[in-house]
Amino acid sequence: MKETSPRERARALIEEAVALLEGVGGPDGTLRAVRLARRAFDAGRPPTDDWLAVGAALEDEGRYEVACEFYEEAATVDPGSAIAWTNLGESRRKLSRYPEALRAYDAALAQLPDYVWALAGRGEALRMLGRTEASLEPYQRALAMAPDHAFAVLGLAAALSEIGRHAEALPVWERALQLRPSSGFASDGLAQCQQALAR
Repeated sequence: MKETSPRERARALIEEAVALLEGVGGPDGTLRAVRLARRAFDAGRPPTDDWLAVGAALEDEGRYEVACEFYEEAATVDPGSAIAWTNLGESRRKLSRYPEALRAYDAALAQLPDYVWALAGRGEALRMLGRTEASLEPYQRALAMAPDHAFAVLGLAAALSEIGRHAEALPVWERALQLRPSSGFASDGLAQCQQALAR
């Protein structure tokens, strides 16, 4: 009987993992990650889009820590990818790793200065770090290009309220609620803003 090489055994284990996940209906992100490993094993390092697709599937499952690893790899493969850096920033932000998220957004904006999602994410990271005044500029830049960007609208409304600029915040909260009628954050923010103005 022919002895198998370590590479052949590793390839067989990857195939076994794919078959197992397909058989039990495993999480999509996990299955795609193992399939990516198979492609990487067979062909060398796969393209950036593969790393981004697996990261997005893992992020959809709420597995932000693992998604970060795939986005980091995408940014390593293509350091000029504003999408890779922005997605990395998003996953880090969802993990409340705001300083790291801010660095990722800045790397994205170094590649594409007007990337709306990176601008909105940068605003949110600054706001969560307590740098609320500084957060206004990236939110406003994002909205100058995409006025209906709900995430940026919500962030700007919150930032304006947090620094006591309630008269400016009111129409922004109203717009946020129009864009996201079911958002508890928007409805609560609008009510609190109205109360502050009524005092």
